[in-house]
Amino acid sequence: MHRCVAALARSGRDVVVNHVLLERRWAWDLADALAGVLAVLVGVRCPPEVLAARERARADRTLGQAVAQHAAVHAHGGYDVEVDTSSQGPDEAADAVMA
Repeated sequence: MHRCVAALARSGRDVVVNHVLLERRWAWDLADALAGVLAVLVGVRCPPEVLAARERARADRTLGQAVAQHAAVHAHGGYDVEVDTSSQGPDEAADAVMA
């Protein structure tokens, strides 16, 4: 997937990818694939209690999965920008990314 995203970007397309980097090697592989590509890595954060409430509100989620993955998802760090969807609405978060 990482090389596909990079190929699309190199072909001149704007690409937005929602990707959960659960393992450090995934983050390194993504960085390797995107070498030379203008990219912005966005950390989308949210407190665990809000994640749990959002899972409960959706009928298609495995309860507890988001909280269980919370630490692993952000362990690699290295974000260019971070947003917090518990305190920022979609427009405010998008503005932060674009800035």
